[in-house]
Amino acid sequence: MASSTGRSRQATACLRSGFDKNRSWPPASVFIYNKAAVNAAIMATNVIQEKHQLHKMVDLLAPEQAHALRALVEVMLDTVARALANAAVDEEPLTRDDEKALDEAREWLKHNKGIPHEQVLAELGITSDDIENYKG
Repeated sequence: MASSTGRSRQATACLRSGFDKNRSWPPASVFIYNKAAVNAAIMATNVIQEKHQLHKMVDLLAPEQAHALRALVEVMLDTVARALANAAVDEEPLTRDDEKALDEAREWLKHNKGIPHEQVLAELGITSDDIENYKG
């Protein structure tokens, strides 16, 4: 395989002397480019176009739809939520103790009202802000 310097010399020589279609060197070799750089430029253009289209669509939303979209985007940008969404599923089988504890909890819920999350947090001395601002 010829080096890029060798190809450059071939391209220069071919261009100076005029291309001869009977030569073994194909004219496509003149157009040597970095495929990764070209793909990156195409992707960047596509992202810019997609964001522009998204801005246009957001402008058409009703106020309540804009609120819902904002909440969705916040979740999408939340690193913890994204980590949880991408976490592997726990495939470890439940033990007999696990099954027993779950059965007891389900039975308890049949006869009692569930405890709101905020109440559990308050009993533990934790606020929702503490959870949202937690940096482990």
